Amino acid sequence: QHETATIIARVNVFFGYPAIDRVKIMQRQIKAEVKADKSPKPQKMHFDAALAKVADVENNALREALAALGANILASKR
Repeated sequence: QHETATIIARVNVFFGYPAIDRVKIMQRQIKAEVKADKSPKPQKMHFDAALAKVADVENNALREALAALGANILASKR
């Protein structure tokens, strides 16, 4: 509210004539619009693709660790 004089002056300078002489500030409750994401997120498909990438790893312990890491990363993105 303390900047209304500055706002009025800047708007009037922009237009080149006294376009406004006061500013009315109103406080209202904002209604947030929540849009539902209707597109299915194929997390299972991403997980299967990640498992296919580590399937060629010969070391069983490393392959299992990479699969677990990928599962945790994909789970945290939800």
